Amino acid sequence: MTAVGRTRSRSGQEGRRSGLKGWLPWGLFGLTLALLVSALILSLGGDVGGTAVLFPVTIGFAGVGALVAARTSNRVGWLFLAEGFVLALTIGTQGLAARTGGASLPGAPWAGWIFTIALNATFPPLLLALLLFPDGRLPSPRWRPVAWAAVAAGAVGMACAAVADLNFSSNFPHLTDPVTIVRAASLSGINGGAQGIEILIFLASAVSLVVRLVRSRGEQRLQLKWFVYASALAATTVAAAAFVLPQPVVAFAAFAPLIPIGAAVAIFKYRLYDIDVVINKT
Repeated sequence: MTAVGRTRSRSGQEGRRSGLKGWLPWGLFGLTLALLVSALILSLGGDVGGTAVLFPVTIGFAGVGALVAARTSNRVGWLFLAEGFVLALTIGTQGLAARTGGASLPGAPWAGWIFTIALNATFPPLLLALLLFPDGRLPSPRWRPVAWAAVAAGAVGMACAAVADLNFSSNFPHLTDPVTIVRAASLSGINGGAQGIEILIFLASAVSLVVRLVRSRGEQRLQLKWFVYASALAATTVAAAAFVLPQPVVAFAAFAPLIPIGAAVAIFKYRLYDIDVVINKT
């Protein structure tokens, strides 16, 4: 192949990758919306308000994530998008599994099983996004153990939910967990420890943002300000609510939307689309 041919081939491959990069985030965003619509339809005649309470935060994360992922190579966009998609997956599968009124819908037990696993997958993308904002990098190499701990804690929680009835029966008393390999009592301590680690990392992620803000100067300080303040407020409020409220999801639904809102303000007001500008100035 000639040099011109190789150049054209590379250009074609880059064009296809660029097109996929632009369309894939919006495709995942569309799938997120489809899951929410399905959940809303399933809840008609039932607890519509309870189903829709997490819609704002889900759409906020997925929308901002798709916008950033489609325009930059920043990992934060993909993490926000993953957070929105996983939240939509939990809402959709819960809607299918929780539907009563006569016989359960086909696949309801498996939907409930997926729900219990996906519920444990909601924290890692959020924690990593907080640690990596705004340039997709950790504040320093010393934060790597924290990032790995976030992934490990989420994986442990998912594994525990996959093989034991930790919260399946409490969420879906009319169904039977289709996969019960280990007794719940044997894993409850491990699962609780993983959740405790996630709460601590949530607080640590807020600290990492404050550290970034203190060290930043000029335009980058303005870029970080809105997101840091919103995320710090959400992190501390949700972490505190986990210890004092019987339903911490209420605090999450109320304050977690501040995180994508803060990111959106930073993106639109301070041009965080141009993430290379941020990287070059750090």
